[in-house]
Amino acid sequence: MALCATCHVQVLAGPPLQDRIDPVTVEQIRGATYQVLVEWWLPMLETPAQLVRSDYQAYGALTMCRMLYTLVTGQIASKPAAARSTALSAENTTAPAR
Repeated sequence: MALCATCHVQVLAGPPLQDRIDPVTVEQIRGATYQVLVEWWLPMLETPAQLVRSDYQAYGALTMCRMLYTLVTGQIASKPAAARSTALSAENTTAPAR
């Protein structure tokens, strides 16, 4: 399945973007998302100084929600939409019995 990166784009000038951008597969999106996790976010666990800042914590949390959404669904969503989806998923998840 290929995703349409240009489906909701309004070109202001020039040719349609569909003529210039190839479709992207779900596997390519998931692969790129995983690569960012490994190359950017995993090193943050070793040197988390940047994560101390509250503004960066918000950015990080929203980014992680978006990456989780993309890895699970294979779709791309805005950070707020991904955060809502993650929150709803967490609400609907029952804790294991102890």
